[in-house]
Amino acid sequence: MRKILVAAVIILIAFSGGAMSRKVSSAPAQQKADLAPDFSLKTPEGKAVNLSAYKGKVVLVNFWATWCPYCVKEMPALNALYGKAGGKNFEIISINIQENPENVKAFMAKNGIKHTVVIDPSGETAQAYKVVGIPTNVLVDKTGKVVFNQNELPSDLEKTISELVKE
Repeated sequence: MRKILVAAVIILIAFSGGAMSRKVSSAPAQQKADLAPDFSLKTPEGKAVNLSAYKGKVVLVNFWATWCPYCVKEMPALNALYGKAGGKNFEIISINIQENPENVKAFMAKNGIKHTVVIDPSGETAQAYKVVGIPTNVLVDKTGKVVFNQNELPSDLEKTISELVKE
């Protein structure tokens, strides 16, 4: 099963034209002002997490995998962002795509991840967000609307989050 998943991801990357290494615009259904699809996923420990429970907060939804070098490289930036801005009005939910909970827990411990991590066991949530490469980052405002959906974290992300929190 894992070999099939890895092969499918490699094919997806090949056909996406290297989408992981450049900014990717969202599909029409994910343009700004569209509502972010709700999801109910579980943490590696089995606790249910729903995006709708975060209404009233700005949320960065991050799609990733432990085997993805770009995702691994991005995690320290997410940790730093969560350390600075995480809390009352801002959250990060990292959605791991189709990996074993034990592997995800080990990765979290090794990398000191403090923000919420859930697993998308079927890949349906990634499909709902039209993920074409990982990492993919989706910023959701307090009302649940998509602000952006792209692979790279923008350089002005902290400023954008600060402005959205104030609204």
